Amino acid sequence: VNHMGLHEPNSWIIEKATDATASAIYRQLFDDFLIRIQPAYENEINVPSSSSEQNPIPRISYIEFEQSLSKIEMILGHRGFGLTVGEEIHPSDYSTLGYLLMNCQTLNQALAFASHYKFVLSPSFDCTLVPRESFSRYQITPNHLPLPFFETLVELDFASAIVLARFLVGRSHKKQVAIKEVGFSHAPLTNISHYQRLFGCPIKFEQASNYIDIETAVLELPIRAANQQIFNMLKRKIDRFESQTQGSSSFAQLVFQFLSSQEGKVPDISEAAQHFHISPSTFKKRLQHENLNYTRMCDQLKKKAALTLLDDPNIRIKEIYLALEFKSPSAFNRAFKRWTDQTPSAYRKQGANKQG
Repeated sequence: VNHMGLHEPNSWIIEKATDATASAIYRQLFDDFLIRIQPAYENEINVPSSSSEQNPIPRISYIEFEQSLSKIEMILGHRGFGLTVGEEIHPSDYSTLGYLLMNCQTLNQALAFASHYKFVLSPSFDCTLVPRESFSRYQITPNHLPLPFFETLVELDFASAIVLARFLVGRSHKKQVAIKEVGFSHAPLTNISHYQRLFGCPIKFEQASNYIDIETAVLELPIRAANQQIFNMLKRKIDRFESQTQGSSSFAQLVFQFLSSQEGKVPDISEAAQHFHISPSTFKKRLQHENLNYTRMCDQLKKKAALTLLDDPNIRIKEIYLALEFKSPSAFNRAFKRWTDQTPSAYRKQGANKQG
């Protein structure tokens, strides 16, 4: 185990699940599925808290949510049921967020908002939408050490993304919602035929990240019956929730604020701990309590800074990797390819082509 806790045993991950939360929406989806395949469990399930103006998407402890998933796995004998639950999704199942997506103008806008607001469903997800030359990549990585059933939730997310996209554009454009390629960082959780039937495109497993590649023409499809006034109202509601969540000033958020103030430099853990007047051990434990680690946080900030700097053609790539404290150009290239599946040069060239 290194000092940043990047290689902790699975028992530690399970223990930390007691501190994590997930949306009660997930609990409801999987509980409904559990009752359908095993009606005897109906009397054992507690109904999740309802939403409110202050909390449009209520939360539950991850460990409580995991109990339902474990029961389903025991009945079915595999963890691939996220695909089935995702196939049966309706925008209303995602509460306020679902209705917001129904009132976006295009699929591209809906996918961008789904990525941005994914935190309200699960802080375990780090979602990005990366534009490419002729397609965009919707990508999911764990926001910290992946919790149990993370792969099942990723498959639910991808399955529901396809189903919701076809619902949002309506019958006239439904058949145009085709996927270029799907990749998963894990091995298949169920029979390959289920993936093939659902996605209808090349599917790759054990990749560097979880992703869906979607052609630009598909993302430009309009969403039927979108209402701008309803969209504005729902966006304000979720933005208030986001603001309140950030206003709680968790320790991790304070650390992010500290890192953001360092003008691109990344202090080591001892310097960061000293800033908060605590020992490195206490610093690390407080982040672990929120299912985060310092290395991962620094990596996310470096990614954001690299993307911003590369958008400026007047800054040489050598200056960027030196500013971000990479030891060599190859180290920067490896990190950037892990973030975006592209080299820094290719990313910059693509941006220049679009501007031209």
